[in-house]
Amino acid sequence: MKHMVETHLKNNYVDWLPLKKGEALLCVSENMDNLEGMWDYLAVADAFAKAPEIFGGTHPYQQFFEQVKKHLKPNGHLILAVDNRYGLSFFAGCKEPFTGRYFEGLEGYGHSEGICTFSKEAVLTMVKEAGFTSVKTYYPYPNYRYMTALYTDEHLPSPGELSKNLCNFEEERAVLFDEAAVFDGLIKEGKFQEFSNSYLFDLTLEEQKCEEELLFLKYSVERDEKYRIRTEIVKKSDGTKIVRKVPYTEAAKAHVEKIKHWEEVLKKQYESEAVSVNRCTVTEQGVEFEFLKGKTLEHLLDEYLEEGNLTAFVEEVKRYADKVKALMSAEKKAKSLGMNVEKYIMEVNSTESDVLDVLEVMNNDNNIHGILMFRPLPKGIDENQVISIFSEHNILDYLNEHYEVLHTQSRQWLIAEIDEIINESKKR
Repeated sequence: MKHMVETHLKNNYVDWLPLKKGEALLCVSENMDNLEGMWDYLAVADAFAKAPEIFGGTHPYQQFFEQVKKHLKPNGHLILAVDNRYGLSFFAGCKEPFTGRYFEGLEGYGHSEGICTFSKEAVLTMVKEAGFTSVKTYYPYPNYRYMTALYTDEHLPSPGELSKNLCNFEEERAVLFDEAAVFDGLIKEGKFQEFSNSYLFDLTLEEQKCEEELLFLKYSVERDEKYRIRTEIVKKSDGTKIVRKVPYTEAAKAHVEKIKHWEEVLKKQYESEAVSVNRCTVTEQGVEFEFLKGKTLEHLLDEYLEEGNLTAFVEEVKRYADKVKALMSAEKKAKSLGMNVEKYIMEVNSTESDVLDVLEVMNNDNNIHGILMFRPLPKGIDENQVISIFSEHNILDYLNEHYEVLHTQSRQWLIAEIDEIINESKKR
C-alpha cells in the first residue's frame, strides 16, 4: 500500500479509505498538470475549485475530469474534496478560503477570477456529465481541511453534536452568530446536507462493490498520544452494522487492546444486575462492537427539556443515579474484586464507646485487612477519636511514605504487607 501524504491535519480526510494490500493512493492539491502513473485512489483537494485558473478555456471542469480519468486504474476511485459555496461557516463569518474575502463565494465571486466553488447539487451534475456512474457523498465536519468527524446520508449528526465550529485556523474570522445553535435547527429541519461546510465525493466510473461501507467516522486526536483513536460505524455486505475502534498512533495500540479486558471485567462486575455490556471482539485493525439501536439517555433528557417536562427529566436523572449507586456500591465493588465483605450495622443511638469497642474488635482480628467507615457519624460521637483508631499501627503513614512502590503491587501483596505491619506493631 503506497501513500503520498503530508500531515495529519491536511490529509486525515483520506486516511480512512479502505486501501487493500498493493493498492496505491496519491493526494493532489493543485499541480494537476504534473500527474503521472496510474492510481487506485486519486484524492484531489483545492484543484477542483481552481480548475479555471489551472486549465483555462471555456470548459475547465470537463478538462479537469478528463485529466483525472487518464490516471485512474480500472475501478479506481476519485476522492474529490470540495468546499460548499453555501457552507454555514461562510454565512457565520469565515473568509472564503481561496480568496481570503468575506462572503466572496456567497456573492458569486464578483471580485475574483480563476476560482469557483459550488453547491452539492452543482458538483453532482458535473460528476454525472463526466461519466462517473457511482457516487458516495460524505460530509466532513467542521470541513475537509480539519476533519474531526465524517457523516453520511445514512448516519447524520444529531442536535448538539456540531459544537466545535471555530475551525478557521489560517485566517482571521468574524463570529456573526452561534453556529452550533443554527446547525441544531438545520439538523431538525433535515437541511444539514445543504449547509455542510464541505463535501467528500467517492467517485468511480463503474458501480462500486465493497465488503463494507463507512457510515460514520470520528477522530479523537485531541487526546494524549496514548489514547488517540478513530471510531467508525460501518455496514457489512450482509447489512449488519458494527462499531470499530482503531488506534490512530502506535502508542494507542495498547489502549485499544485493553478495551477487551475491560469488557470482561465489567461483564463480571454487572452480571447480577440488569445491565448488559456490549460485546467486544479483537481484530487486526482494533476492536469491534455490536451496533446497538435505541434511544440514548442524552436524547431522552433532551426531549424532556424540549417538551418542558421537568418532572420527567428529574425522575429520569434520579433513576439513573440510583442505578449507578447500586452498581458502584462499596460492597458490590469489593466483591467484584474478590474480597469478602462483612457489614457491621450499628444503631442510630450508638454511643462513642460502642463504636470504639466495635473498631477495637475489628482492629484485633487478623482476618480483617481493611475497614471502611461511612460518615457522617451520629451526633455526640467524636469523629477524630474514632479515626485515631485507624492510626494506631501507623499504617496510613507507612502507605503514604512508600506510595511510589506500593501502588504498583498486587492486592494480595499489599494485604500481606499490612498484616506484617500490624503484627509487628502488636509485638511492640
